[in-house]
Parts: sequence; structure tokens; C-alpha cells
Amino acid sequence: MSLETTNSSIAWRRRACSLGTACLLSITSAAQARCPAFDDVTAYVDAYLARTPAKMIPGLTTLGDARCAQGAVAAQLARTQGLLAGFRAGFSDKASQQRFQIQGPLRAFLFKNMFFDSGAAVDAQYGARPLFEASLIAVVKDGELQQAKTALEALDHISHFLPYIELNDLALAADEPITSLSLTATNVATRLGVIGAPIEVEASEAFLAKLAAMQIVVTDQDGGELGRAVGSDLMQHPMNSLLWLARGLSYDGQRLMAGDKLGLGAFVPAATPQAGTKIKVQYLGLPGDPSVSVSFR
Repeated sequence: MSLETTNSSIAWRRRACSLGTACLLSITSAAQARCPAFDDVTAYVDAYLARTPAKMIPGLTTLGDARCAQGAVAAQLARTQGLLAGFRAGFSDKASQQRFQIQGPLRAFLFKNMFFDSGAAVDAQYGARPLFEASLIAVVKDGELQQAKTALEALDHISHFLPYIELNDLALAADEPITSLSLTATNVATRLGVIGAPIEVEASEAFLAKLAAMQIVVTDQDGGELGRAVGSDLMQHPMNSLLWLARGLSYDGQRLMAGDKLGLGAFVPAATPQAGTKIKVQYLGLPGDPSVSVSFR
């Protein structure tokens, strides 16, 4: 690897580090990767922002390459998407892994300007290849979460949960391959999301049981059921996804901070939004049977 390429890798990593709470890669791992050219990253980001199908960033052959590309994409997205708000697990459910033949889960950046409140009206064509999914967010209470060894210990370091509808976007043109590398490089199809009211956390075995047994029900504006799952459908327990995120971030030398949002992944298979519909997701069995909704115009 040339000195120029190494310096470029480090520069991209430092730019990604300026996003806020954490950085994607260590300087060492970035220096070992082949990072993309600035113009190739800009071309992808320009297409993403224009909501038009994008060409894949060329030259990615390893996960290290893809992660360096992801950091470079994130650095450019931060200019319009705001400060880093947290991370999400994508392709953490078996249905999406099988559908796209992905060995997941994969990790993505979340940014402050990506979020709408429940009840928001959003363009059905909010991205080049939009897909929505029922999910859940855990909000970090303190960085000690990354030292938790069990789900029960982790609950002590979660401030609250948020009902969450992911508004994802495959972004790439239909003739571009959807692989672990292409998804990682393009921030794992992350685009927008809709969040509901906070769900109070109780650090107890009883609350863990509620998370595992909750019924996640997706309905349309007429009350028609579009999908249903139980909490344990996600990595056998939603907290397993949270622990996977926290441990992966620790491994990469990244520190979580109070207020960081951690998207746990999809419970129900992704669906394509249709203009004129309203989607509601309920979490039956959690305190108050919380819900979140979005309208597509």
C-alpha cells in the first residue's frame, strides 16, 4: 500500500471521528484497508441525497475496505444529516438475511436529522429503493453498558426504549449487487426513522421476559394486519442484538455515551411503502402496549 493511500485512510478515519460519540475504525485497521477515492464516495453520496439509484463504490474486496468506505460516506453524510446519534443493527433477523443472502448482522451509523416523531407524514418515495421495517431503539443511560456481560446487567445501563419504524433505502441501482460489502460501504441501507414515546425500563427478569414475549404487530390504516412477530424472533431475544452492538463497538475502540440510540433491527420482514397508507406498529405486552405510526403520502 502506498503512503498516499495510507494517509488517505487515516484522513477519512479522522473525519469520521469528528462526527461525535464514536469512530468506526481504529487508525491501524483503516491503514490496513484500501479506502475509496474521494470522488467515488462523493458520487455515491450525491446520488443518495438526490434519492436516485446509485452505483456501488468501486474497489471493495474486504470488510476492511467496506468499513473504511462506510466511514468516508458517514463523514460526508454528516454535513446534511447532523451529528452522530448512535448506531443500528441491520440484517439481524433471519428473514432479511435469507432474502438478501447476507451473513448479518451489520452495523450502521445513525444521525440526528434522520428521525421523525410518531405520526409524521413522509414521502412514500423517500429513497431510491425504500423499505420500511418494525424495530425498537434502546437509548443508552451510560457508557458502562459496554461492560455488561448479560442482558440483565445491560438493562441497568439503558435509559429507555423507543418504538421505532425504520425507513430504510437499499439506495443502489437494481443491477448493483447487494452483499455484505456493498451494504456496509453504503451504511447498511440507513435513511430515516420514526420514533414513538419512551418506554420505561425495569432492570428485572420480568422485564426481560416481557421483551422476549411481546407481540410486534404491524397494521395499515384500515386495521389490516401486515405482519406479526414476537420479541424472541430477533436474535432469540432483542437484548442479544443490543449486546452485539455494544460489544462490537467496544472491540473497535468506540465508546458509547448517554443518549446514544441503538437500533436493534427488524422484527417483521421489510415491506415497500405505498402512497396513501398509514402504518402502525404496536408492541403488545410492554408497559402500556406502546405504538408508533407513520403516514406515506
